[in-house]
Amino acid sequence: MSSVDVLQNILANIPKLSTDDLHTLMNSIKCELPVRENNLAELVDYIPDFCSDTALLDEVLKECASLNLCDSRKKAATQWLSPTGESYIYPDTVPTHKAMDISTFPAILKLQSHINTSSDVGGPLEACLIIRYNSEETALSLHADDEDIMDHSKPICSFTIGASRSVDFFSKGRKPPGRKATLR
Repeated sequence: MSSVDVLQNILANIPKLSTDDLHTLMNSIKCELPVRENNLAELVDYIPDFCSDTALLDEVLKECASLNLCDSRKKAATQWLSPTGESYIYPDTVPTHKAMDISTFPAILKLQSHINTSSDVGGPLEACLIIRYNSEETALSLHADDEDIMDHSKPICSFTIGASRSVDFFSKGRKPPGRKATLR
């Protein structure tokens, strides 16, 4: 079915939709437009709705909540999960992420396995950094994700559950302004 056929089908069915269905359609459009307008494909491989297993996502959320991450109003809280227990140390700043054993989080491991077996991702990934954003104002500072402990031949994956987030991308060595992308 071509995109024109899909659009004609949607338009023909609008009168039959409930108010809730119309809100869902409008919210989907509101989320999709920023992605299209920012040419996200030029910046990252974006895979919307990567995991549709809601039971798994609920369990991942419970495991993340069990970490009791408390962020400030502006700075996101984080927890490093690793099979080796090796701390994650930023080379240019003081913070050290003490690792927790990722094997004690079965839902997160299952999601990681789903990512690692996907043909869309060039894994395998071994560890992850859980980041909790308390509000739209909460953020991470500008950073490069290029620490020596990272295997630079592997991708950096961001799996987002919940509200849409705006992410700013900058070319290395170039100061803002960069490009903003909304991920959902």
